[in-house]
Amino acid sequence: MRYGKANLCAVMDWHSRKVLGWALSNIMDGSLCQEASTAAVAQSKELPEIFNTDQGSQSAPQEWTGRLTGLA
Repeated sequence: MRYGKANLCAVMDWHSRKVLGWALSNIMDGSLCQEASTAAVAQSKELPEIFNTDQGSQSAPQEWTGRLTGLA
């Protein structure tokens, strides 16, 4: 990008390699991941059995982990 940077969070189905939901922001925090997961759940017909995330600080907050356990 010409000025600054952008952060992308994508939720992917590893089997089909299809992007189920994504979000783009100039800051990286838990809300970026929550927005992407909300888009993915809205587009999917069923919830995944396994949800794998990286070890970044945006995927550790209680709001994020609580949301994932609430989806199950």
